[in-house]
Amino acid sequence: MMSDPEKWEEIFKYTIDQTSPDQERKEQMWNRLQSTISGRGQKRKQVIRFGWQPHGRKTFAAALAGTCVIAVCLLTGVGVNAATDGALLDSIREFCGLPVQQKKTADEGLKLKNEVYAPELAGCSEKYVVFANERALIVYERQEKKLLAALDLQAMDCNYFNTDSIHTRALLQKDTIYIFNEKKEQQPTQMYVYDLKKTDVSSALSVTEDVRKLELVYREWKTFSAENSLDTFSGMADGDYWNSLINSGKDGKETGVYSQQCIVWTDRAGRQYRSALVIIGGDDYELYSCPADDTEKISKEKLLVQTYSDEIQTETATEENTQHTGLPEFAYQGDDEIMKLVCDYMIKNRNEYEYLENGGIYIYVPEPVIVKTVRTGNDLFIFGNFWWETYYRNGNTLMSDSGSEMPARLHFVSYGNGSYIFKDKEVAGDGSYYGTSIREFCEGYQVDPQKLMDTAEAHKKIRIKMLRDYVKQNHLDIQYYKDYGWDPVALDK
Repeated sequence: MMSDPEKWEEIFKYTIDQTSPDQERKEQMWNRLQSTISGRGQKRKQVIRFGWQPHGRKTFAAALAGTCVIAVCLLTGVGVNAATDGALLDSIREFCGLPVQQKKTADEGLKLKNEVYAPELAGCSEKYVVFANERALIVYERQEKKLLAALDLQAMDCNYFNTDSIHTRALLQKDTIYIFNEKKEQQPTQMYVYDLKKTDVSSALSVTEDVRKLELVYREWKTFSAENSLDTFSGMADGDYWNSLINSGKDGKETGVYSQQCIVWTDRAGRQYRSALVIIGGDDYELYSCPADDTEKISKEKLLVQTYSDEIQTETATEENTQHTGLPEFAYQGDDEIMKLVCDYMIKNRNEYEYLENGGIYIYVPEPVIVKTVRTGNDLFIFGNFWWETYYRNGNTLMSDSGSEMPARLHFVSYGNGSYIFKDKEVAGDGSYYGTSIREFCEGYQVDPQKLMDTAEAHKKIRIKMLRDYVKQNHLDIQYYKDYGWDPVALDK
């Protein structure tokens, strides 16, 4: 396989030329690839129980290059094998197949917060349970009661769940899983194929570009989706059953989530069942099943997903193969005096949500849109819409957990030493008083109140800048942010 850095650069540049991005986008892609590969020099010492070995730093760097280029190919329709003569596919499947990478992917995927539903149940049979979220596709072996595989969907650029315009699909057929991205209900031009009989070797993962195969699998997925994928809430038990599951905790706290869709599958005796994935208390994974002709007869099967960690032992952990979910606290470090004053004020006076103190898992990020500042003697008035968000980490993505906006006038006072002390604020009112209150506290300051109300577009730019600077300052390998139900947004946009 190719590992010469000059050849990788040649392949990468050739591939992105085929996609016809503009010059600025080309430079962004190449710079990000170079920054990803650079600085990775520590050797990894591992005890691996699988039957193949990683090939050191060059293979790892090449795999990351492959990740980047295959992502471009999958989204644009450029053939991976045609563009690189098979070399990039070799790299990405070695990277996704690394035992230490599969363990990391499984750990992060299983710990990922479930916003509304459990991860998507992509397939179920007597032998396998397959489910996926924005981090990983996980395969559980029911007969041996253990996790069989965990595919890094971010590396494959197939992690589009709870999105708007592009969606990742998976289809389980006997011992094979097909994974692809669907855009605007169009047939994909490429898809991954994962052989569950070969999970101990990297060649289990492949890519097909065969038009007939793509057409057949896509048609079969659409048929399966229409006939064998049902709404869990109405397709199993009844609404009271699921409401009880969710709200059975003390003080009305939610204790369980279930997959939005349940899967209809048939055993070897020809009996049909319906199954849904359920998570209790955040980390107990269970498969709820019932006969297709008796949806009230629910049985429960505990999935021993945590046993996967025992399959791989690592004697050392490096930045190269360990990704912490904890995040450093946000601090504005730019040279804009007003922005620093506002951010420091917002951070100091944020609501003390319990989860913000949860081991640094969540971060609070001020994203204020400042419309105008007015100085009168020692008084400083700042008019704007003071947006904020909280985020948690999902691999290379910051996931938005909560957020709000607050049109307001902030009042600070200077005592002549160059510093300001907060004095008071006027905040937009609720409901019908919203617009009236903003006009009232803007009156007399030559501030257009409408600019405080129309900040959505300006906020998008501030948001990206704040997050991009935060990632750069803290040397984090984070490339996107994502709101629930929307597509990921690249921070280099």
